[in-house]
Amino acid sequence: MPTYERKFDYPPIRGDLEGLREWAFQFIKSLHLADSPDNNPIGNPLEVGEDDTTVGVVKIYGGGAGDDGAESYWYLGSDDDTNIEYYHIKVVADDWFFGTSAGGVANGSFRYDRGLGEWFFREGLLGVGWNDNTNGTIEIYGDGTASTSGGEIKLFLAADHDAAYIDSFRIRVYQDDPQIGPAGNIDSISCNYTGSGGIYKWTVEDQMEFIEAVKLLEKSTDPAAPAEGEAIVWMSDGTGKGDDGDVLIASTAGGVTKWGTLFDHSGGAAW
Repeated sequence: MPTYERKFDYPPIRGDLEGLREWAFQFIKSLHLADSPDNNPIGNPLEVGEDDTTVGVVKIYGGGAGDDGAESYWYLGSDDDTNIEYYHIKVVADDWFFGTSAGGVANGSFRYDRGLGEWFFREGLLGVGWNDNTNGTIEIYGDGTASTSGGEIKLFLAADHDAAYIDSFRIRVYQDDPQIGPAGNIDSISCNYTGSGGIYKWTVEDQMEFIEAVKLLEKSTDPAAPAEGEAIVWMSDGTGKGDDGDVLIASTAGGVTKWGTLFDHSGGAAW
């Protein structure tokens, strides 16, 4: 039951505050709900609002000057409190913390930093969906009107590997193009959508290394001529340039496009 340490200016529990239809609890330490006298099987619920009729609102206020904000504890059942006893939710300054009795709320599993506008997950796995049951989807939205910034993911390196020139990789959308690269060179790999016939063009800025092999699928029509300063490679099925199975190359320089055969299938050795 509540412990009273001084005389209250108002009754400890009072209702209908000036027509607001609210209850005020003025307990100094805590409000303890004992087991219901009729041994209600659902325990000792604190019900706020009225089912299917009136919405319920619970407000937990913070302290005065120099104090922390609101706080709540969520205890485990007696059969499950071997490793931790409770979960702890607390507001410190203008940040929201979620922790356990084992790690403490200051080193909580996750928190929201109001100043940065960011959520921080200290440990564990963030699962979206339900394995072998429901697919998970993560939606990362872009900025507002007149901005070129789309959704973005930043992946940091481990402490032993973040040299001065790179500490993270980023995946983002710039305008209507996805980009992948280190923090200082985000467009190392990018995909440009031309909008003409739904053509996507992937660009690798430096070099690309293939561990296994590069597979080319034969084309039934010749590709578009490469732009100035570009070259293309493709496999013919014999209906356009080259014979069936030939691997061709074309390039454009000085406004002139030329093509040739990299591999003549009819003249090759048997596999």
